[in-house]
Order: sequence, then structure tokens, then C-alpha cells
Amino acid sequence: MVKALAVVGPKASGKTTVLCALISGLRRKGYRVVAIKHAPHGIELADKDTSKLRESGAVGVLASGDWGTALFWKGDPISLAKSLIDCDFMLLEGFSELKTVPKIICAKSKEDYEAYSDGLEIAVVGPLEGIDVPVFSIKEVNGLLPLVERKAFPPLPGLNCGLCGLDCYGLARKIAKGEASVERCPFVHPRVGALLEGSEIPLNKFAATVTYNVLTALLRSLKGTKPGRAVFWLEYTYSEEPRQ
Repeated sequence: MVKALAVVGPKASGKTTVLCALISGLRRKGYRVVAIKHAPHGIELADKDTSKLRESGAVGVLASGDWGTALFWKGDPISLAKSLIDCDFMLLEGFSELKTVPKIICAKSKEDYEAYSDGLEIAVVGPLEGIDVPVFSIKEVNGLLPLVERKAFPPLPGLNCGLCGLDCYGLARKIAKGEASVERCPFVHPRVGALLEGSEIPLNKFAATVTYNVLTALLRSLKGTKPGRAVFWLEYTYSEEPRQ
């Protein structure tokens, strides 16, 4: 399952530099990496056809060319990436308010560190001393790779169901500190999942088992199928009126 990590910190603290170094280093080790950047102010697309399509009400818009393909989607980006992109690591830039993944803090001062510290940090990049987690200079970013391989973990679902004895933030903090295993979350290793309008619908063990068995049986009945990641889609409608 994909492991996640967020690189957080104030503006011009080196987040993109750190993220790019991690992506390059992980790629050299043979990992597949997807990056997600927090863009709270949006991306400038004024007077472009892509913007017009989105404003017309399209749920998602794909823009494609020789340079690659970009997807504009209003759903949860983490759920979308987990479901559609085959990768080993999901690296996020920003998302400091997210409480379900481990973090690296980029900080130029202790005040910066304290502003972003929430117990989920596994390392700090910056000219700091006296911090309880490993500290790296911006020139030592490659030294972070073994730590990231070891300490990154799949994003918790954010359900706060309490089945692990904690809320998701509490469990994430314990995992980041090495005091608990991600296996403690009953939702983190499903063999099947569902998205509704871009947001993940967590399935309990019974629902996941039934869905997995039904879809697996369907695929096995079709010619030309082989084991792998399958994507189904349907138009979901709901009415509270009783069926006749």
C-alpha cells in the first residue's frame, strides 16, 4: 500500500527543494512516486478553455498534450491518488492542517518549527538545534531517504471511529513516534475501496469482504481478465421513497 508523507513549513522555507530531492532519491531507488501540492489560491486558468469547462459544471476536466496530462478534480486529492495512481509513495507539499500522515517540517527558526509542530513530524530541515526529532540541513536532504522509507505510512482514513482505541490523529502521532503500528487501524489495508464524487467511502470489514468477493467473482467470469487493479464505475442514485 502507498505510504504518505507531507512536507510543511512557511513560505520560502525550502519545501519544494526538499520535496524534489525526495522524489529524485526515491525514484533512484526504484520507487514510484506521486506528488500532491496544496494550492489554496488555485491555479491561474483565466480565459482558458480548461477553466471554461470547469465553470460549466464538469465534475472533472482532463487537459492533455505532448507535455503530459493534468486532471482538475474537486474531490479529495488523497483518495483520488490512492485509487487511480499506482505508486509506492505519495508526497505532499503543504497540507499542514492534515492530521493523518507523518510530516517533515522545513523551518528557518524555532518559532517556525513550533508553529508547524503537531506531534506528527519525523524530521526537521533547517538550521535548528535542541529539537526532539532528527534535524537535517538543506544540503543533507538525501540523508532523509532512509528515514522516509522507514517512517512514512499509509494515510489514515480520518474517520475517528475509535476502533483502534484512539482518534485518527492520536493514532497517527503514535505511529510517527514509533509507539504503534499502522496495522492497528482496521481500515488502512483494504483490498477494495469506493469513491463517491471524488471522496473515499470507508468500508467496514463486512462491506469490504462482500464487495471484494462479488467483484472478484464477476471479473473471473469475464474472458481476458488477469489479477491486478480494476476500476469500476456506476451512476449512484438514492431515493427514500419505498420501492413498489
